[in-house]
Amino acid sequence: MTEQTTTESLTREQPAKGNRLVVTLVAVAVLVAVFGIVWLQSSKYEPPKVGKVAPDFSLVDLNDKEVRLSDLRGKVVFLNFWATWCKPCKEEMPSMEVLHRNFEKDGLVV
Repeated sequence: MTEQTTTESLTREQPAKGNRLVVTLVAVAVLVAVFGIVWLQSSKYEPPKVGKVAPDFSLVDLNDKEVRLSDLRGKVVFLNFWATWCKPCKEEMPSMEVLHRNFEKDGLVV
C-alpha cells in the first residue's frame, strides 16, 4: 500500500465520520424536542376527577348547533362519544333514545 493510497482512504473516512456525527446530533436534537413538547403538553392537562366539576368544552350536535357543557349546568348530562362507522355504537343508540325519552322530563340531557 502506498502512502498516497493510505492518505486517500483516510480522507474518505473522515467525511463519513463527520456526516455520521452530524446525523446523530440532529437525531438527538429532534428526539429531545419531541419529548420536550410531549412533556410540556402532558403537564398542562389534568384529567377530570370523579366527583369534581367537568371542564367546560363545546361540541357540535347532530343539528350542527354548538353546545357548551356550561350551558347545561344544573342538568344531568349523559355524554357518549361515538362514530358512525362503529357497529357497537350504532347498536347502543336505540337504548340511548329510550333513556332520553324516559328521563328528559327529569332534566337528563343525552
